[in-house]
Amino acid sequence: MLAALLITLSCLSLHTLGSHGQDITSKDLDLAPDTFDDSYVGCLEEMEEVAVHLLQREMVHHTWLWDAWETARKYWEQKSPGLSLPTGFKTEHGIAIVLYTNSSNTLHQKLNEAVQTGGGSWESYMNQFHFKALHFYLTRALQLLQGSGVCSREPGQMVFRGVRTIRFEPKRLWDSIRFGQFASSSLNEAVARSFGNTTFFSLRTCFGAPIQDLSVFPEQHEVLIPPHEVFVVTDFFQNETHSLSNRPKYLVKEDAKQRKVAGVRLQEALGVVGLTGHTDAIPQC
Repeated sequence: MLAALLITLSCLSLHTLGSHGQDITSKDLDLAPDTFDDSYVGCLEEMEEVAVHLLQREMVHHTWLWDAWETARKYWEQKSPGLSLPTGFKTEHGIAIVLYTNSSNTLHQKLNEAVQTGGGSWESYMNQFHFKALHFYLTRALQLLQGSGVCSREPGQMVFRGVRTIRFEPKRLWDSIRFGQFASSSLNEAVARSFGNTTFFSLRTCFGAPIQDLSVFPEQHEVLIPPHEVFVVTDFFQNETHSLSNRPKYLVKEDAKQRKVAGVRLQEALGVVGLTGHTDAIPQC
């Protein structure tokens, strides 16, 4: 899978950060190895079938997911008739985006917390990752909205991301990094800065998709970046601010561990929902 980027990162000095009245934590930028980063290459059709049943199962066991999904579904029913959507874009894809952008609940935070650790082990995914269907629908929605070949002739879409409570720093130049979660960004720099200047990213994304027309908050001009996109640090310096610049990074394939998890995940999912009793006949993701 190809990924390209150009990032500029700036972090305000610590004495400036204190004016926010919030605790600031420091965090290294790395490849976030424990992230559940599957992009479902090779099993999209199978997952479209399985996800319907997985979603029902997960909502039965987690009423907060049921409530958030139903709220998003009602909003989508009102909003979707006026939208021009890509071929293959389903109701569930739209509901997933509405749910993620609805800040009246904390589900997007719960999802990202789970994504950050959900790929650490098979046991972690099986027992603690309660967003299997939502992760798929959101990932697939971004793929459909983004289309293909965005970075084949140009370096990607310039977007901005502001963070208020975390001071991110790369370990060294030319490091490969990921956000390790679904990362909101904006086409509008001023909008991004309104979300925070503790760490501020200016970046080019190949896999991020514009969701402004579907979002609960279209005025944010949001582009949502998936967990699997990789960026490279090309410059970093510190004075009154920290600044970090990046240039395109290309990946030819996904992490082998995640591809293995994906195949087993599909087997488990099909078995759980009763679609098959023979795992050796299940298509591999």
